[in-house]
Amino acid sequence: MAINLSTLVNQTNPLQICKSWVNFNGSTATIRSSYNVSSITKNATSDYTVNYTTALTDANYSVSGSCQRNYPTQTGINPSVFSILASTSYNMITTTSVRIYTPTSGGFNEDPITVSVQVFGN
Repeated sequence: MAINLSTLVNQTNPLQICKSWVNFNGSTATIRSSYNVSSITKNATSDYTVNYTTALTDANYSVSGSCQRNYPTQTGINPSVFSILASTSYNMITTTSVRIYTPTSGGFNEDPITVSVQVFGN
């Protein structure tokens, strides 16, 4: 059975569609693949800003994601989640970007080999 993509999109609630997503290399902040992401700014080790190509309607959106590390002292790739930085000096979630932090559970800072971020909202 063939599925008509335009019919599927037109029948889907626009609030259920991902507004932005990206997969990038945490060491170099190089985008591998993305939708509605213009660039990644590497602020420091494990600290990034995802910049949107087209601004979102408001800053009341949901951000989720994950990252993968390849620890020098361990074999294999270890997945983990990221957090949104908390600061009183500037906004972490805006209509044009979101700033994320990818710490390890032990407080060990190392750039992940892969970071994936998804944004849902208006």
